Amino acid sequence: MVSDLKGYATFNIFNDKNTELIKKIDIKENILFDYREDPSYLNWVDKKDKSTLMRQYQPTSDEVNKLLKDYNRAFELIVYAPNEDIAQNISNLIHGGRLLAYPNVFHNPSPKNVNDIQYDFILYENYRQDEINESMLFACLVAARSWKNKNLIYSIEKYRFSLQLDSFTPHSASPIHGQVFSVEDREYSYHVSAAYAFLSAYSIIEELGLDIRSSQEKPRFTKSKEWNPVVKEDIIKRLSGIGVNEFETINWLIRGTPSELYKSIKPKLGINSKWSDGEIVNDQEMKIYDAIHYCSYIRNYFIGHKFDEVISYINPYDIHNVQMLVRRLILGKLDLWSFDEDAPNKYITN
Repeated sequence: MVSDLKGYATFNIFNDKNTELIKKIDIKENILFDYREDPSYLNWVDKKDKSTLMRQYQPTSDEVNKLLKDYNRAFELIVYAPNEDIAQNISNLIHGGRLLAYPNVFHNPSPKNVNDIQYDFILYENYRQDEINESMLFACLVAARSWKNKNLIYSIEKYRFSLQLDSFTPHSASPIHGQVFSVEDREYSYHVSAAYAFLSAYSIIEELGLDIRSSQEKPRFTKSKEWNPVVKEDIIKRLSGIGVNEFETINWLIRGTPSELYKSIKPKLGINSKWSDGEIVNDQEMKIYDAIHYCSYIRNYFIGHKFDEVISYINPYDIHNVQMLVRRLILGKLDLWSFDEDAPNKYITN
């Protein structure tokens, strides 16, 4: 351990998977990851089946002794850094990594302020958890790989911001559930929060240099509404640089009757997904670069400037579409899209 570094409690509680690998992650000479047993004694992992137990109040000594028969204390992630600001930035990126692993803001709430462990003061309210995290190695890898790239740092911060404004989980997006969320006109405050959730997510595409580059002299589409081969080849080449091939698709959610927003988008791209029923589920299977165009069109014509009546049609599924698109792009840039949970050691470089 470098002597001039300070240890900071992050209140990131996780199970005992890959703990030693976390310590080996190469992030930077003056930043290190470590862990300790949960000092609050609130969070536990079963010794046999790895199920978890989260308490909301401090256990007595007798209760701790009983718990130790069947449980181990969960772990807390510690960040060693030169100062609190750097440690907090790393903790924020770890939070982004947790949300990239699975976009659920309820089980991955915004991180608490880091706390210098030399003071050994246990803030019990900060240790209360809704879930003990199982993807901490992945989250730390996200932080480590993005720390060296300002565009990635801002992309992850924008992703966090967007999800906190408006989001739902991939589970709720399953076509099995049909239309979970209303697509009817909502209150004005929602129009604003949804628009900025969309805008902040869309700007990640620009941060990563994956926007469609066209102009009046080099139009995006031909008169026959086909991609301009020059423009198409350019975006395909840049996408291939992050591991996205020309034929990779994304499921573009349209639930309920397609809104005026979709009627306005030109040209129409994608094909009906295999589970589209033409009534409740109208999802489209769309190539990644087609989805980028759709996002660009919505941003440029509907929400990027002064709002008009079309903004009233934006709904949670529109936000989810752009968020899942940029999730794919960020993880591609990090080379973590096809993360192999069965061989995590291959991601450790030192």
